[in-house]
Amino acid sequence: MKEIEQYSIPMSSEELHTPSSVGNDSPEHTDPGIGSHHVSTELQQLQLDVPDVTEDGSVTEDVSVTDTERDKVIIIDGQAVVQSITKLHCMNTISDLGDTFIKRIDGITKSYTEVRVIFDRYITGSFKDQTRAKRAGKTHPVKFLIKGQMNIGNISMKMLLSHAETKSQLTEYLGGRLLEHFAGSDKGMVVVYGTSTLSNREGVFDPDLSTHDHEEADTQIPMHVLDATAMSTSVRDIYVWSPDTDVFLLLLDLVATYPVRGNLVLLTGTGKLYRTIDIKERCDVIGPEKSKALIGVHNFTGADWDGKFFNISKRTWITKFLALTPGDEIVGTLQKFGSIDEPGESDIKQMEKFVCNVYSSKSACVTVCDLRWELFKTKNCEGEKLPPTQNTLKPHIQRVNFICRRDKSYKDPRPILPHPKDNGWEQKSDGKLAPVRCLNKPAPLAVMELVKCGCKGSCQGKTNCSCHKNGLSCTALCKCADCGNIRDYYIDPKDDQ
Repeated sequence: MKEIEQYSIPMSSEELHTPSSVGNDSPEHTDPGIGSHHVSTELQQLQLDVPDVTEDGSVTEDVSVTDTERDKVIIIDGQAVVQSITKLHCMNTISDLGDTFIKRIDGITKSYTEVRVIFDRYITGSFKDQTRAKRAGKTHPVKFLIKGQMNIGNISMKMLLSHAETKSQLTEYLGGRLLEHFAGSDKGMVVVYGTSTLSNREGVFDPDLSTHDHEEADTQIPMHVLDATAMSTSVRDIYVWSPDTDVFLLLLDLVATYPVRGNLVLLTGTGKLYRTIDIKERCDVIGPEKSKALIGVHNFTGADWDGKFFNISKRTWITKFLALTPGDEIVGTLQKFGSIDEPGESDIKQMEKFVCNVYSSKSACVTVCDLRWELFKTKNCEGEKLPPTQNTLKPHIQRVNFICRRDKSYKDPRPILPHPKDNGWEQKSDGKLAPVRCLNKPAPLAVMELVKCGCKGSCQGKTNCSCHKNGLSCTALCKCADCGNIRDYYIDPKDDQ
């Protein structure tokens, strides 16, 4: 929640005391087995005038609600609900887990006329799958066959959700349970899992959305906001239930780009951390031009798919960005990311200028080469304390453009995206994608070959081996033994003279 707060300009005191125009629906806890879902730390300190809430998420003061006659649609991140579930001792089967999930959905959606539950899609070996594996760390994934009577008494939720194929089966099972549960309901129910979009009756969503190619719920949620708006001739208020920062930024991009009738509200957190974020109001305060650039800012300054700038916090980047004027060329460049095939030299120059401004606002440098030399010369800064080189920044900008293109694909159910290999990544011998860290070698080859590792035993397969990291073979200088990474060197007798 903290990061979303950082993307928000504080409202004036007058705005803060204006009665809220959004509803006071909170995702109440209706079952003791359901704990608070994980809320992004970027959301936690959002500067909004929100009502006090009790531990169960219910509002304790009156909130002005306008247009109560409007239909209210809620769009839910289905996997976030699954991850919010605390597994109790009485939860012995997948069927029990399904019952708890249904009860949680009922609690969230009781005051809405239409519900859309959207699950992530899980593709083994995909770029997103690699990102999830990186998050999981050393946890070994275990694959389960999902059936209603499967015994999960001794299986933790973490282990149950550790494998991509298991999660894919589980989303299909829970999606089917939802459609069965809402089969005779007056509410419209739309469920998205795998590549399919299904509903409990006809005419709830555009048939063009029946199949899709999106992998993440994050990009499908704004797509369904647009669809829910278009499918009704009357004005509707749309609520989005998600803890994800990416969803918040995509919704800001949406309202800054497309006309959305009615209110658009993000619901996040539970208990004392429950928040209702009026997206249109946030966009007005930040400004439409900067709102459209925030996806680029977020991806450029560090997200879960890549690293971040050393010792430069997200708050610092956002503060510098929000201080720019809407017409600044840097804002225009950040807006362009995701809408262009390849960042041009002018785009790279603007991002260099942005980096220089953040690393040293008092410097007149506009290129990272000049700034690196100035910081080294005047402040004795070395290594990670210096900004990245041009040859490191360029592939990073390529990756940012690619991820922004993926994020902004929410407009199309079947977007055509380029391969990451040509956009700042390289494909290793094992088929996995790895970011191109620099367009040049970090040092001349003669110096690189002096690199030696201190591995004990064989360093074959070790990711922390300095030789492996630099794509070098081990030599007699290395401390490893019985190593499969050694190559034979030919010494010319003339060189020994």
